Amino acid sequence: MQTTELERKLDGRTLRGQVPCAVSKSRPELGPLIDYDDLGVFEAKVVQSIFAQRLLGPESFRFCRKFCAMSMQAVADLLQVDRRTVQRWESEESPVPPWAMLLVGKMAEERSKGRAVMRSWLVELADEEERPTEIDVDVA
Repeated sequence: MQTTELERKLDGRTLRGQVPCAVSKSRPELGPLIDYDDLGVFEAKVVQSIFAQRLLGPESFRFCRKFCAMSMQAVADLLQVDRRTVQRWESEESPVPPWAMLLVGKMAEERSKGRAVMRSWLVELADEEERPTEIDVDVA
């Protein structure tokens, strides 16, 4: 099987990986053809590397957000910040806070493994209506 090297450049770092590919016999000028699922596997591995290496930066943040298929507004709602704040992070007007990168990176890392625990937790945390106004605490 043939492979081709893909790379993503994020925040001054290059992440590379070999991906299976095919070459069209009728249209070789198209170059290596990569299956959409294989591209998804590569991007999942990029996300896992971002999280494992604790990469910080606007490009890594944006890559993770997009991998989660979330708009700036959706991320802003989950992180309980203004949409403009997310826009400033991604445009390098202000640095991405480590806590925001951790949360978005973790959501993306979990999605890469078919889970959504962090995202579900953040949705519940952001939902003010679900919280009781009176809570009895058992101290016995």
